[in-house]
Amino acid sequence: MYGACRCVGVCHIAALPPREPRSALPAALQTFLARAPAGSSVVLAASPWGARASVYAHTPYYAASGRICRDLTIEQAGRRRPGLVCRLPRGGWESARVLADDGRPVFAANTRQSQRRGTK
Repeated sequence: MYGACRCVGVCHIAALPPREPRSALPAALQTFLARAPAGSSVVLAASPWGARASVYAHTPYYAASGRICRDLTIEQAGRRRPGLVCRLPRGGWESARVLADDGRPVFAANTRQSQRRGTK
């Protein structure tokens, strides 16, 4: 029975159900990420970042987590923003949260914060 523990104290991870892939990335993007050399781009009609997004893939690297990840640059409606994807253990890619861009922290509400700076 998954999730049920017959132990006292802490249950072992083995008692949990296997993790399902969390990737909701389109198949076209999955294929692109698996095969594209650094500097390649693809335009997606539909993507996790919205319609008509241009995705630029950078060099894959080993992250501290031990997984292979790729930084992305997402361009949509004339705006650029960073993206990040990492390989799943069984193949495929999943979107990951971007924590820093060019050494600066990335916040979820960074557009609101930058508008507030310098105003009282």
